[in-house]
Amino acid sequence: MKKGKITKSLYLWVRSFIIVSVVMIGMLVALTTWMVKEFSGEIEELNHGLTSVLQTSIDIRLNDIDSFAAQLQMNAVNLKLSRSKELSEIDKDFLVQFSRQLYDYKLSNTFIKEIYVYYPHLNYVVGDLGYFGAEKYYLLKNELKLDGYEEWLETAGGQKRDGYSFMPQGDGSMELCLFRQLPYDLSSDKTAILMILINKSEVESILRNANEGMGNTMTAVVAADDSVYASFGSGIDHADLKESLQANGGKPLFKMEGNYGSVMDSDYYGIKYVTLIERRKLLDSGYFIRNIAYVSIGLCMIFGAVLFVLLGRRNAKPLKDILDKVVNKTDEGGRFLDDYDLIDSGISRMLKMNVESTRKLEEQREAIEGLFLCNLLSSEERNNSVIFASMQKFGIQMEYSLFQVGLIRNPMGFSQDEIHDADVRIRGALKEKEDIAVMTAEFDGSLALLFHMEPEYGKAEMQAIAAEILDSLHSLVECRIVLGGIYDSMSNIITSFHQAQMVAEFCENDRGRVFFYDETMVGRQENAAYVSVMPEYEMAMLEEKFEEADRLLDLLFNQYIGTDRNVYTSRAKKYAVINPILMALENHAGSCTEYSMEEYTRNLSEAKDGQKLLKLLHEGFGYLIRWQQKRQLDQKENIAERARQYISLNFEDPMIGLYSISDMLGVSNTYLSTTFKKKYGIGIAQYINSLRIEKAKRLIVNTDENIKEIALSVGFSSDAAFIRVFKQFENTTPGRYKKK
Repeated sequence: MKKGKITKSLYLWVRSFIIVSVVMIGMLVALTTWMVKEFSGEIEELNHGLTSVLQTSIDIRLNDIDSFAAQLQMNAVNLKLSRSKELSEIDKDFLVQFSRQLYDYKLSNTFIKEIYVYYPHLNYVVGDLGYFGAEKYYLLKNELKLDGYEEWLETAGGQKRDGYSFMPQGDGSMELCLFRQLPYDLSSDKTAILMILINKSEVESILRNANEGMGNTMTAVVAADDSVYASFGSGIDHADLKESLQANGGKPLFKMEGNYGSVMDSDYYGIKYVTLIERRKLLDSGYFIRNIAYVSIGLCMIFGAVLFVLLGRRNAKPLKDILDKVVNKTDEGGRFLDDYDLIDSGISRMLKMNVESTRKLEEQREAIEGLFLCNLLSSEERNNSVIFASMQKFGIQMEYSLFQVGLIRNPMGFSQDEIHDADVRIRGALKEKEDIAVMTAEFDGSLALLFHMEPEYGKAEMQAIAAEILDSLHSLVECRIVLGGIYDSMSNIITSFHQAQMVAEFCENDRGRVFFYDETMVGRQENAAYVSVMPEYEMAMLEEKFEEADRLLDLLFNQYIGTDRNVYTSRAKKYAVINPILMALENHAGSCTEYSMEEYTRNLSEAKDGQKLLKLLHEGFGYLIRWQQKRQLDQKENIAERARQYISLNFEDPMIGLYSISDMLGVSNTYLSTTFKKKYGIGIAQYINSLRIEKAKRLIVNTDENIKEIALSVGFSSDAAFIRVFKQFENTTPGRYKKK
């Protein structure tokens, strides 16, 4: 009888083992197949996103050149040349000015290899090499050789289509050129032809940087007919790539020789961008995990089979007794736990796991913020739109309107443990502060801090906060903190960073622990004034901060231009300072009746004395400041209401934010943030999120869309950001909200 029970029990164990093994193997095969498929989809999406970054990087540069080309049509010298019947009618000073302007723009934009304007009715060329007749100019640019002159003349004078074109070369390669007609009168045949040759080495440099950052097999720029213009990478033949693109039929994703490919058209021009990632290389980890899983399940099956046989031979008790032993667990004192105790123990373990998961997510978010800050400081990006797009891709939000960069320096340097400890202590010091946040990252041997806060924080408040931070770092007694200026635009983050570096250099031997940027430090830069002040001047003109630019004018004019004894470089520096003022006057103050643009330009050209020229430039800034004050006065009455209406119509756009709205309305970030919060009692970022959450709640209740689809449809960049904001507003997760 006992022997029969043992045999029957062994049979039940073996049967259960076979059933469980078959189910586990089936689940494993399905899981690994799904995992590889999901990995493939994620890689394709990643490659497409990287192609988008490559497209944006090059399109921005090409669009900037196109915008400059459009502005040349209204250039005074170009108009005069277009009107003239003979070259004798043109003052050579005008030609010098025009040629110098083209040369300066070429120097300032490394994307340009060659730039000139050809006037067919005069057979004359003005370019970065000077101003000559067409034949002389071709000799100068072609190393005093006339080979191919007729073809060049036919190409330069026969262009009838504006825009970028790929020009085939004799060696089989292609060059990218921008052609633009600059007509004086649509009814006249006096049309100048602008030609800008793109520097292919700069395009290849961008492709190389993108390739190294992405780990791609190849990055390439191709023409509309799928011919390769420039590429970086190996293993892919250009002819094979062209054939694959033509066979693809215009789809954004394709596969080629074991590679995942992504192709994206330019938003403005007949250009395509292609990236290729080696499929096998990226999926090696997935295949490795699958193989490890197969080996593990095999070993488990062998071990389980042996264990089941041994248990079947040694234990003939019914299965119910075994289950009873499993259910009736005991605590550390040997006391049996009932069902309620078991549930309570399970809940405790879940809460502990939830706390641990939250901690890991917080560490991951801090690491992402540090990576974003390092990329921003190393790239020295000053474009608001590019910085905001980078924030969206990293899933980062900066809700406050003021920005300041600080550097914590330690003479002995920082170890990794010290950096982590300092990061924790700094965030702990600011945890109880309202309307201020900080990002930290190790950069160039220092601990970089990016503060973003509300306008209530000024110089005195930030110095106090800096002192509190140093007090919290009691283990690093030799540390000092240097702070740059406070600005209301993300484009000035790099300016504040450079100011902090300047403060660190000036105060290297000073005693003290907290140092703040002082404008008087700029005056001690001597011949290096241009390095720190000229970018601030250009950025102020770009962002239409005319009062700040007017303040920097005397320093630039007296220390940067006046100290240069070389007449040619001094003239070039003057043009670099004067041209932004003239462009701003043409764009914004043209309706002003108190001055004539032609008369003002003539007075500038006739001003030989430096002080007289400086006085005229201050007058120009006066016109611009009065125009700006009038525009702000006109918009002041309803700026908050206009912002609210715009947000109500566009809150689903993931790119909308304080910076894009203030740029659209033509006001500063600080003014818009303060005015909106004063009128409606809520910040712009919180108002945008409140509209998104309200719509998301309706979608959660009334549709079957998943969390990711809802997050994207209401304007969030990721489902993680959506869940975090949802919990802030509703004190619960979207899933629990739907169950309610």
